[in-house]
Amino acid sequence: MINPLRCFYALAILAIISQFAEGLPQDLDDDTISYISSAISSPACSSIDNVDNHSTQKITEQYLSKLENWSKMVDNSYCVGAENSISEPFTCDAWCSEYPEVELVYKWSGQGTFSATGFIALDHATKTVLLIIRGTRSLRDIITDLRVRSKDMTKMKKCIPDVREKILDQCPECEVHSGFMSAFLQSYKQVKPVLYKTLDERSDYRLFVGGHSLGGAIAILYGLTLKLQTYDPIVFSMAQPRVGNAAFANFLDVVFFGKCNPTTLDLTDTNRRLFRLTHYRDPVPRVPAWGDYRHSSGEIYIGDEGGIDPSLDQVWTCNGQENVNCVSGGDLRLTVGTMKQNHNNYFIHMSSRCGSTLKDWYNGRNP
Repeated sequence: MINPLRCFYALAILAIISQFAEGLPQDLDDDTISYISSAISSPACSSIDNVDNHSTQKITEQYLSKLENWSKMVDNSYCVGAENSISEPFTCDAWCSEYPEVELVYKWSGQGTFSATGFIALDHATKTVLLIIRGTRSLRDIITDLRVRSKDMTKMKKCIPDVREKILDQCPECEVHSGFMSAFLQSYKQVKPVLYKTLDERSDYRLFVGGHSLGGAIAILYGLTLKLQTYDPIVFSMAQPRVGNAAFANFLDVVFFGKCNPTTLDLTDTNRRLFRLTHYRDPVPRVPAWGDYRHSSGEIYIGDEGGIDPSLDQVWTCNGQENVNCVSGGDLRLTVGTMKQNHNNYFIHMSSRCGSTLKDWYNGRNP
């Protein structure tokens, strides 16, 4: 005889399991994994002798408008934890009012130098899930800790969660700065339930991941993780430090551009998913400046020193991972004042609208 109570418990357990099953990450198919494997082992990934790291391309008005729009959205993250914090439906002291169709879903805060703060929102106008991240501490602390922990790197397979080991084994030499790894994993643990539930409920929405400074580094790790889970995020980092070693940079190139050392000058490429924005004499994209650290491809460079409302001829896309005509090739003769300015001026004055000044943020007094 069937016990009704046991049936009830069984159905209840199945219901709970099905709730958690919805929205969980998916696996890449074997053909895609095979392609990544062959691309990573190609000669283009093993030698940089013939890499074009000089070419640039001026951007268009439409391209500039897109970048400015993304920058404003990322700047909204500095309102998380501020005195007048970002709040529902989507209200803050930064640029929230320019996005009337955006709905705040979730916000979180982290603690410590290498931690992340951010929010998840829905842009119903463009049908986009927004995952926006910023770091929680000061520019001074970030640079100091990067210097102290310069050799502290961890194998990539230890810091990319919910991805099959078979995929991560395609790059056994990939390493990531352990501070960024820690910040990402801490954040991912907080965000994961809401993020995947949102992605599942809005399966017809595209995904955008963005971040500034330390938040940019964490955005790269989020973007890679989600890409390897078969999502197709647009990843937009601003003032991002180098995240990992040369093997990791090549792996990013293969995953996001299809091959090592891709050509990234085509402004009409609608399939492009990785955009790494830098600014003249910003010191953060130049660190860590030791060991085997290297950027991926995908750089877009603001060559105007002021950085606010630059003209079209002062913004260009940069070929290669470390283009000598972009941020990696510029001099770094800086004062404290220009260092703070160049790190925060990315079309707009980052972090200034939510109760903090450049001096506050540099010294760690930003929430």
